[in-house]
Amino acid sequence: VRQYDTDQIIPSDINKTFVSFYGFPFPSYLTRKEYAQLKVGDQIDHRDLYGKYVLATIKQKKSSAVLIHYNGWDNKWDVWSDYRTAPERFYKARSVS
Repeated sequence: VRQYDTDQIIPSDINKTFVSFYGFPFPSYLTRKEYAQLKVGDQIDHRDLYGKYVLATIKQKKSSAVLIHYNGWDNKWDVWSDYRTAPERFYKARSVS
C-alpha cells in the first residue's frame, strides 16, 4: 500500500484488484516519452487531489510540472502537478475519465 498526500490509501497492486473485479487491466499512466511530448492545450486524464480521474487541459508547462485545468470546472481549481513526483496521476485523455 502506498500513502499519498491526500491521506487516501491506494493499494500498490491496484491493477490486480481492478482486473479481478472488472476483468480487464486498468490503463497505464503516461510514459516519460508521452509526458515529454505534451504541450499547452493538450488534454489528458488527471487524478485530482480527491482520487477522481478528470479530463483536463494543460495550461502551462515548466520542465516536469504542468498547470492543469479540469475541464468544466472554474479556474480556481487549477493545480500544478509534477510528473516526476506523481506520474500515476497522468493518463491519456479519456482513458480513465
